[in-house]
Amino acid sequence: MFSESHSTGRVQEDASLNSPMNLASTPGRLLEIVEKHQVCYEVWPERSVAAGRNIQIGFELQLCGTNSHIAAAGDHQSVPGCEYCPSTYEDLRKIAEWILPRDERPSRYEIGAFDRSLHVAPHSRHSRSEVVLTIHILHRATSIATLMTVRTGA
Repeated sequence: MFSESHSTGRVQEDASLNSPMNLASTPGRLLEIVEKHQVCYEVWPERSVAAGRNIQIGFELQLCGTNSHIAAAGDHQSVPGCEYCPSTYEDLRKIAEWILPRDERPSRYEIGAFDRSLHVAPHSRHSRSEVVLTIHILHRATSIATLMTVRTGA
């Protein structure tokens, strides 16, 4: 369900400077993607239940963007899984891969798979239809230690 992206094994680090991924992910190109898809983000707590207790084990970062034809057409009704949705997701993924840390961290990063859905944004974003890419940011050591503490009652 998730395609993992660990900070030590990222495509960006291993790629040569002339690779398509590196050229497509320059800050200028990413800004074009942000403007094209009206990209914004939301952050939510990532939680787990252990011994009947709700524990925060990380965060969920959602990158949200509109299909380019929707923004251009104005009142055009969007359709989930249309021909533009996968390319919008791939553009969001370029941003996600660029923002993930390159060095080793005490956290794990998972980029969620494309769900072929359009999500309805909150009223503050005019209830627009969005393609959403989710990054799960999970604490490695702290979540295990916390879960063990809850289970043992220590």
